[in-house]
Amino acid sequence: MGKLSKAAAFGVDAQKIAQEIFVLEMHNAQLAQCTPKSVFFAAWKLAKQGLVPNHAAGGPYVVPRGKSAVVDWGVAGLTSIAMRTGRYKRVWAAVYHEHDSFEIRRHEQPPFHHIETNDDPGETSGAYAYAELVDGSGQVLRMRKAEVDEHRELFAGGGDAWKTSYWAMAKKTVLKKLLRSLHCEQHDPVNEAIRIDIPDDLDSTIIEEEEE
Repeated sequence: MGKLSKAAAFGVDAQKIAQEIFVLEMHNAQLAQCTPKSVFFAAWKLAKQGLVPNHAAGGPYVVPRGKSAVVDWGVAGLTSIAMRTGRYKRVWAAVYHEHDSFEIRRHEQPPFHHIETNDDPGETSGAYAYAELVDGSGQVLRMRKAEVDEHRELFAGGGDAWKTSYWAMAKKTVLKKLLRSLHCEQHDPVNEAIRIDIPDDLDSTIIEEEEE
């Protein structure tokens, strides 16, 4: 618990993170079978960002991937990390439907136009993310369903999360892509949160470097 407490940021209680992961393991047999090393690394990542697992609120999540426990920030987790930088007024991700009115308007603020239909919305057509900076300017990124499918097959292989929560994963994906484009600095907290998702054989090296 010492290393976990040392990593904890934003006043988060490392013990609370450990307790929440323990509860998750009790309800998820696959997570309970993950290696202790990967479970600790997941807890360390959460502590670094000052976040506690919250599956009911859209993230962050701790989920099994093979024998490794991994952190999936989810839309809620990514939004919290971004807002803590002080650079934004608002950050969100949403979907739009085939009968909605949705347009990207690059030279306007906000740079998109989305009006939901009052009638049958039709099939979900895509996902988008929006970030409004403190100066009032905004950035938007859209992914049509075909683009989401391409990303899923290329990077995720159509895993279980995509099968059960397709559009939640789509919203997280487009938000992550938008934030990555806005946070390019090496030690930027948002960039680091997105970047630190690495194989188990490297996790102890990163933790040791952080503690030097």
